[in-house]
Amino acid sequence: MISYFPGLYPDELFYSVVSRYFAHIYPSYILAIENLCKTKTSRIDMEFGLQSLNSDTKNFLEQVYGLKNILLHNTMFPQYAKFETVERRNLAAQVMLTGEGDIHSALIFPKNKSGSRYLRYCPLCFEKDRNEFGEAYWHRLHQIRGINVCNKHGCYLHNSDIEINSKSSPRLWVADDIVVDSSINYASDEEKQFTDYVVKIMQSPIPTEQSSLSEWLISKLEGTEYITARGKRKFTSKLYSDIKEFYSEFGCEGIEYQHQVAKLFTGNNNNFIDICKLCFFLNIPINEIVNPKLSEKSQTERFNEKVNQLYKEGLGCHRIARKVGTCPSTALKANRIKEKAPHNHAVRKGMTKQDWDKMDEKMLPFVRKLCEKIYTGNGERPKRVTINAITKAMNWPDKRLNYLPKCKELVRTYSSESVEEYWAREIVFYYEKFRNESASISWRRLRDITNMRREDFERCKKYLNNYTDGDTVDKIRRII
Repeated sequence: MISYFPGLYPDELFYSVVSRYFAHIYPSYILAIENLCKTKTSRIDMEFGLQSLNSDTKNFLEQVYGLKNILLHNTMFPQYAKFETVERRNLAAQVMLTGEGDIHSALIFPKNKSGSRYLRYCPLCFEKDRNEFGEAYWHRLHQIRGINVCNKHGCYLHNSDIEINSKSSPRLWVADDIVVDSSINYASDEEKQFTDYVVKIMQSPIPTEQSSLSEWLISKLEGTEYITARGKRKFTSKLYSDIKEFYSEFGCEGIEYQHQVAKLFTGNNNNFIDICKLCFFLNIPINEIVNPKLSEKSQTERFNEKVNQLYKEGLGCHRIARKVGTCPSTALKANRIKEKAPHNHAVRKGMTKQDWDKMDEKMLPFVRKLCEKIYTGNGERPKRVTINAITKAMNWPDKRLNYLPKCKELVRTYSSESVEEYWAREIVFYYEKFRNESASISWRRLRDITNMRREDFERCKKYLNNYTDGDTVDKIRRII
């Protein structure tokens, strides 16, 4: 039971608070971990630190500080979740607060290609902390990926000897115990401005709702040389080279690869620092970044309306092109564009709608039987039912189910099963199989045959009741 816990200093990393708690109270690391965490083999994650805590510790922290408050203001969660989708962000928060699941599966972490990462510090901040609080501590903002400058003092941060790595020693490193490099090197004004820009975005509230970030970023290119006047083509190669040159002028690294810039506009790159670098380069105000809103009409729609209006005023395509900043052919096409009629999939390759309806009815019993066979395993290992598995087993083309709505809906009822539910079903199958064979049943044997990790077993426990009786569930839970 926790009777004392240190107060949270301004901008303190939660890992730092736990380290100070350990240094103040316990003579050994193991005793602290046994009291704070679920098991004595748990470790406090340097960037997050909440997911391994036991229920007593979480209840205490919830009452005193609020777990959500710690998550948002004392961990690196905002850096990785700020620009993620609402669904992925909520899932990650749930993993952090409940401890069920793996945070590295819930969020996308950039690969560290520049070598090892270390806990960082500002010597001036350490000196100020000791004078004000009597001890130094690890600052959260100093650990932001891609930032090398202290936002308060404008000097470069120093790497400590403590590596941020799940394979490194799990011990708790107290900031006050490290050997401090007291040398001071100040950054350029531009790099200070960029650091301040990123820090303000990091500290801003995370929106509860979010429009399409990629579409919003595309809309911010309007009026620049990186997108056509009609908004149909982007010049990512030039944008990438200009970003690299812009940041190299004040000794900072731009976005590493060109494909990362292109993926910002497709929704496949939600990297916090990449988005910050693009927005800082485009000079986008911070209040727009933290609350991105799309206009009612796209750039293309506004362009077409403007061209159409100019045609009505009697202007020719050449004069219109000069006014809207495009070529005459584009101005001519914009006035002739009509909405495409919806594609009728039923008439593909000469087949009539009635032919597809008959085939849908005829194939439905076969698809149902196949789904059941894959789902149950028919005495063998059960598998997940997917559209790909069905089309492959039926020897159909990849898109065949698009023309068979009843068959597709049946497959979807099976394929909606989550990975955790499938794991639970698989564990029950092998438990029953080993029991019928009178074979020994152990966690190690279940792990080897299912290829699941201990965290996976924890994630699927709550679904076991769906596939067997309560007594069997209790026996399986004791094993895993």
